[in-house]
Amino acid sequence: MAARTTKLKKWEDNYGVILPKETLKQAGLWDFEDVKFDVISRRNEIILKPRNSVNRLEKLFENYTGSHMSDSEIIRGSIGEELI
Repeated sequence: MAARTTKLKKWEDNYGVILPKETLKQAGLWDFEDVKFDVISRRNEIILKPRNSVNRLEKLFENYTGSHMSDSEIIRGSIGEELI
């Protein structure tokens, strides 16, 4: 992946970086997701990672190529002691 550039933006007493949506997607990050970051000073790098490793439904099924199952295919009659 080619290096990209962006600018630091002042936000009150802090600074922020605007990242393109495609960049977040490639990194496996999502909108409004909490991230943790590490600063590696000897290499002048800031590394962002998801704060927790909860699998999102979209991520779990991103490469799914099968067909969608209807409710009638999922629910096939009584399973336990349901009242009908």
